[in-house]
Amino acid sequence: MVEGLSEEKANELRFIELVYYFQQLAMVALGKLVNPGTNQAERHLPQAKAMIDTLRMLKAKSKGNVSDTEQKLIDQVILNLGLNYADEAAKPSAAPPT
Repeated sequence: MVEGLSEEKANELRFIELVYYFQQLAMVALGKLVNPGTNQAERHLPQAKAMIDTLRMLKAKSKGNVSDTEQKLIDQVILNLGLNYADEAAKPSAAPPT
């Protein structure tokens, strides 16, 4: 348990951290955030889709077991990532180096 928090609040905090973790991974894969390993923005749409799909699965599996705050957060994150994914998928692929 997180020091000083009830088990329920600690679990809510962990859930929120997990959602933000997958959001950050997806944003890196979408090229919206710099990849900390390469210090470059790189697009990997299949990885981004996998992260979004994982969040959708987490939402489905946790249905009825999360607070309103947690539900609103995961809904908003999935919506935001879905819109960003659609935006990136509509862009032409980067031309290969010559």
